[in-house]
Amino acid sequence: MILIDNKLGLYLDFKTYTKNEKSLYDFSSDETNEIDTFIEKGTFIVRKDKSFIRVDMQSNIQKTMGEELLFKVRIKNNNIFMLENPVPNKNIPLTIDNIDNINNKIWLVLNSNNPKLGNENEDYYLCENDVIRMGNIKFIVKELHIEGKKEEKEKKDDNIKLKEPKKDNQKDENYDINKLNENSGPIFNFFPQINKYFISQDEPSKENIYCNICKDCKCDKDNPLVTFCNCNYMHFSCLKDKIKNNIINYSEKDKNIVDTYYIKRYKCETCRFVYPLRFKIEQIEKIYELFDINKPDEGRYMLIESIEDKVHYGFLKLIYLIKLNEDIINIGRKMNENNDIVIRDPSISRIHAEIKYDKEKGKILIKNKSNKYGTSILIKNPLVIKNKKILLQNGRTLIEAKLMKVNEFEKNINKNTKRHLPKKD
Repeated sequence: MILIDNKLGLYLDFKTYTKNEKSLYDFSSDETNEIDTFIEKGTFIVRKDKSFIRVDMQSNIQKTMGEELLFKVRIKNNNIFMLENPVPNKNIPLTIDNIDNINNKIWLVLNSNNPKLGNENEDYYLCENDVIRMGNIKFIVKELHIEGKKEEKEKKDDNIKLKEPKKDNQKDENYDINKLNENSGPIFNFFPQINKYFISQDEPSKENIYCNICKDCKCDKDNPLVTFCNCNYMHFSCLKDKIKNNIINYSEKDKNIVDTYYIKRYKCETCRFVYPLRFKIEQIEKIYELFDINKPDEGRYMLIESIEDKVHYGFLKLIYLIKLNEDIINIGRKMNENNDIVIRDPSISRIHAEIKYDKEKGKILIKNKSNKYGTSILIKNPLVIKNKKILLQNGRTLIEAKLMKVNEFEKNINKNTKRHLPKKD
């Protein structure tokens, strides 16, 4: 095949940090294995054991041989290169039980203070349903409320009208990373399967179905009788009252910026099944939440909640209600570092990240401050690679992606001693 020197391709550099640091790469370590590849046509990048291979057809991926699809490289109009993360499709969303699978997806690495990386990634403006990973801890953005007072919104609308419209021939040189996950929707299924439920019952049936708490059998769509473990039935309202007693609400009165909700596990008294905090009855398309958050009547705020329970020391859920006015919200491991949110986990840096409201853009910005384990965002929509270098993460592997001309790559081959990504026939 004859290569055209000025033809563009996609350069991928895989750097795996071999030092075992809680399944994450450690920016401060120099112990790495490195391979790279140059891609000119659509392909699939596959993880096999602790390394990677290229596969041209998805049907050639052999799961029985330990091969797992990492991401797909798709080329559009011959010069637009896109990386597609195989997150679960809408019909098979992730659940709490298989949440660890997202560690094997690719994440966008946010800006870093570490000079070793030469990181050119931008800061990131959050969207609803974004999945944020700080060190080993993952949160989902459940709600964003960014409209301020009425007069401020009107002023913002007037400013938008005065802006010059963008001409068609004006093209951005770099991909707008802040539109990466807009309107992409949730990928997690927070609604576990209900074994049985009743939404209309005035008298006990032959099965003698009644609420184990109030001993009443009456129920309706707003207050169904449900069971998850087949031991006992409970009214939605009765179960909600039980869980309400398991919620600890903590707020620093001096600052009044962040409200923290720790929700304890509530277990079945018979089989010790841990009850979920929300469920959905598909037949009537109704969602039931078993806890309440006191949201502000006005002003900007966001809700983030944990998507793993194993790191919260006995708590099923950790929720932060963050009030965003003029303040910067600091996140870190240490209380005495002026942090507004303290996450006591070894993978969290003393000063790890900050969140603030960007007045000019009317969006909520997250900025990484950690130079060790970093902060990253799960990629859901296809990621277009343009002129800027993009840094991605998969477990302990850091992936550098950028466009490169053929002749530039050939020069690199002569200079570099790193191994090249093998291709499977």
